[in-house]
Amino acid sequence: MKQLFYSDITKKTYDTEEACLKAEELVAEENKKKEALTAERGKRAKEVEDAYERAMEANKTAYDLMQEFLKDYHTFHFTFKGNNVGLFNWNPFDFLNW
Repeated sequence: MKQLFYSDITKKTYDTEEACLKAEELVAEENKKKEALTAERGKRAKEVEDAYERAMEANKTAYDLMQEFLKDYHTFHFTFKGNNVGLFNWNPFDFLNW
C-alpha cells in the first residue's frame, strides 16, 4: 500500500515527505512576502495620510492668513508661473491615469 503525506497547511496529499515539506516551505515564503507587502502598503498609506494632514493644516493656515489680509486690504492677486499652481494642482480626471 502506497504511503501518502498530508499537509495541514496546503490541505493536499503528497507522494513523498520531501515534496510535502517543500510545498509547506513555499507557502510559508509566499505568506512572508504577502505580509511584507501588507506592511509596506500600510507604511506608504500612513505616509500619504500624514502628507495629506500636513497639506490640510497648511491650507488652513494659508486661508486664515488670506482672510486677515483681505480684512486689511480688501483684495489679493495671485500670480501663477508655469506649472506651479500650488493648492490648485488637482485634476478631477487623474483617476484615468491609473
